[in-house]
Amino acid sequence: MKKIVCLFVLGLSFLMIFSCSKESKKNILKETKRDERSNNKIVVLKQKVKNRRYSSSIMKKVVDIDFSKQKEKNMIYSPEKLLPDNKGNLYIIDLLNEKYIFHKLIPISKKYDKFNHIVFSPPQGQGPGDVSRMLDVKIYDNKFYISDMGTQSIKIFDLNGKYLKSIVIFTNGKKHFGKFSFLKDKLIVENYFYFADGEKFAMCDPQGHLIELFGSHIDGRNKDNGIYHDNYLSRGFGENEYYYLPFYLGFVTKYKNDKVVFTKETIDGLQNVIAIKRKTKFGILRKIIKKSEAVLDYYIFGNYILIKSKNSKYDKSVWDIYTLDNFDYLLTISDKPDSYVVAIYKNRLISAYESKLLIYDITDLLNELKKYNKI
Repeated sequence: MKKIVCLFVLGLSFLMIFSCSKESKKNILKETKRDERSNNKIVVLKQKVKNRRYSSSIMKKVVDIDFSKQKEKNMIYSPEKLLPDNKGNLYIIDLLNEKYIFHKLIPISKKYDKFNHIVFSPPQGQGPGDVSRMLDVKIYDNKFYISDMGTQSIKIFDLNGKYLKSIVIFTNGKKHFGKFSFLKDKLIVENYFYFADGEKFAMCDPQGHLIELFGSHIDGRNKDNGIYHDNYLSRGFGENEYYYLPFYLGFVTKYKNDKVVFTKETIDGLQNVIAIKRKTKFGILRKIIKKSEAVLDYYIFGNYILIKSKNSKYDKSVWDIYTLDNFDYLLTISDKPDSYVVAIYKNRLISAYESKLLIYDITDLLNELKKYNKI
């Protein structure tokens, strides 16, 4: 009897290994190294849930502020970013006539429905604190960190807009800058010009002193095309973990420090993006000729990550929620608000759209997520 049981277990193990191997071959990306000789393969994990399931909970609107009806200096025109700090203060970064304007909203009500409004702007021009083109911005240690394309540096401001200093990172004699992620004791900065030369990420200390270079673009197709390098880097969470979220291609990669933890499909699956380059009098034009999923925005809250994406199947963006730890798809928000940028603070979803600030109570949605997270 024991022999029969042992043979059954061995046979079952063989079948599982064979099926996993067969599945892996279907879904493999090549990781390209700098010398282009590597044949490393990264298995892309699939989602357990195959089709979207929509939330049944209703988000209750509790705030609707129209800034176009306020004083001219307080007006919001084209919100680029929405960030709450750990005290619940909201920062809306607006763009007007190529100038960045920061709107700081300080809550004065426990219901989170009334705010004091402060406006400030980083300087523009040629000074050390000037910001010409914002590539990325995050709040860390009660400071703004802004990746500026004009100076190819990270500029640091306090939460009232006072310039403090700049971080300039050099690798191989060239400036290394791009979108970034702060970990507990490290700064991870992508190489914005990676498709030309160099490793994908630089790991630095918080002052910008280089520790090491690591990583390569996980999908090596059309490596010289910048479309394949558009991405987001999430803020750090857990034990020095963060997500790399490509704008296209339909997958994410979770890192811990300088190591890949896993690569996993979104609910829409891997995208076979077709991109072409065409020379024009304005330079090289890159154009997508096959529509696919595009990550528009993301936000980490609690144990979840919200991803706003645009897919050719849908007229409007879809808001999908995944577990933060394993990137397992949970559900899609059905009654999503109009939004340019979005953030979540406690049980409030905050949306900036045109000249409006909209805030919703999402207590029911959070309870629904807990239910799906147990399945």
